[in-house]
Amino acid sequence: MTPPPKRPFLDRPRRKARLSAWIWLALATVSIALPAPRPAFGAPPWVADPADEVGKYFKTGPIPRFKLQLTPAEYDKLAKDPRTYAHAALLEGGKVVFADVGVKLKGSAGSFRPLNEKPGLSVKVDKFKKEQEFHGLTKFTLNNAAQDDTFSDEFLGCEVFRMAGIPTPLVSHARVMINERDLGLYVLKEGYDHRFLKRHFTDSDGDLYDGGFCQDIDSGLEMDVGKDPNDAVDLLELQFACEHADPVQRRKLMLERLDVDEFISFMALERMLCHWDGYCMNRNNYRIYMPKDKHAVFLPHGMDQLLGDTDVSVLDDPAAIVALAVLKDVEWAATYRKRIGDLLPLFLSPEKLFKRLDEELARVRPALAGVKDTPNGVSTLKSRFGQRAKDLLEQSKLPAPKAVALEKGASFRLRNWRPVSKDGGAKLAQVNIGGERALRVEAGPKGKSLGAWNARVLLAPGKYRFEASARVDDVTGADGPNKEKGGAGLTVVGALDGTRVDGTGAWKPVRVEFEVIESPRNVELAAELRASKGAVVFKVGSLRIVRVE
Repeated sequence: MTPPPKRPFLDRPRRKARLSAWIWLALATVSIALPAPRPAFGAPPWVADPADEVGKYFKTGPIPRFKLQLTPAEYDKLAKDPRTYAHAALLEGGKVVFADVGVKLKGSAGSFRPLNEKPGLSVKVDKFKKEQEFHGLTKFTLNNAAQDDTFSDEFLGCEVFRMAGIPTPLVSHARVMINERDLGLYVLKEGYDHRFLKRHFTDSDGDLYDGGFCQDIDSGLEMDVGKDPNDAVDLLELQFACEHADPVQRRKLMLERLDVDEFISFMALERMLCHWDGYCMNRNNYRIYMPKDKHAVFLPHGMDQLLGDTDVSVLDDPAAIVALAVLKDVEWAATYRKRIGDLLPLFLSPEKLFKRLDEELARVRPALAGVKDTPNGVSTLKSRFGQRAKDLLEQSKLPAPKAVALEKGASFRLRNWRPVSKDGGAKLAQVNIGGERALRVEAGPKGKSLGAWNARVLLAPGKYRFEASARVDDVTGADGPNKEKGGAGLTVVGALDGTRVDGTGAWKPVRVEFEVIESPRNVELAAELRASKGAVVFKVGSLRIVRVE
């Protein structure tokens, strides 16, 4: 296989780059060329039977009461090495179900708790005895809801994905003990394992990858299910397809390696639910299933922080490799915008969803006696869901923005600058210099600092120069952590830096050249200072984009 190319921004001179972003351009009437049409939402062929053994266990009867019994030696082992499975007995309702299962701690920066507190837990029923199976499960997780007072975000999120026909784990709750210590209420979630794949896919013999912690598909993801953990050629092929420079060939390769239609729904729901810590917005909390035909399917995960910002845009640029590549394609971008409208009824008419949530909380209620942390703010969660529905309805009505198209030699003056102070407490202010408005950035008191004024503009394909007039005062430049140039200057955010100035001096021109290819792109531009001391001012009237030959 031809090796994947280097990242586009890194294999070109620093003075120019191809911009990777995306924009809404095509109308919903554009003819869409996708794989075989997907079924109506809520009834795809891969949704598991809700009445099977696993479905019944998660939806009927009282919530389970688990006890994980560890010997002193295994307890100490787990405390010292929380990411390695320890031996434990699994009891349900006071009775031993299995004498030997695997248990380890789970969670990342925000949710991880040590064993002596209220840890998140992964239970692998067949870890040490391969034939063991628990109500149709070989793996389940017990989430401590450290970041979710409602104990309901994960349940609600998974229900929404399931209603849209995307393979999603079942979610319920459990009362949990470790040895004689009662840890209280947990969120019980079906594990991503081979049994999950068999319940949801006709072809269950492919590779299942764990997205890890803030990792994209180019980061060497861990294989949870598969025959050869060291063989990740399918992921390399997907990355190669998404980063191919030629748009026609990129589209062809992506159709061979990604279930594009399913991914569009996955992406839409992540963003509609404000799942900021998911794949598209943070390259975190996701799984990828790669069946034998290599059409990758993305699966949702870690939805314990939903709807935090109910007016966040579903139309802004994504950061993740696959999301970016899909939305660079004009027709797929139009499909995505239409899909938002197709999925809106799930948000505008949430009666069925709320009924399921109320039924689940009714199952939970009898088990809450003596529990310190109980579901709080569920009514507020429902209210936020309603607020999000209204905002999504408004966003769905927004027309596709028009790109700025310049003749060669023509210029466009940038407006709507916003302050961004990233590191070291940089100070930003608008000032008046000789009757002209200017943007000032001053280094903070904490050593290296980065402050900038940012603006976004939608540009048609072409070559451009971003330029301004700047004046520095006692600036000592400080290079960034990735060798970004220190001093004052202009930047195409996420791509490249332009000329830099430091010290003290009169007004000087600063500039950076870049290129937009294929189709109109949202370009984020910054007038910034990266320094340990000093200040810079940029004349607002001089901040402009020029179309160059």
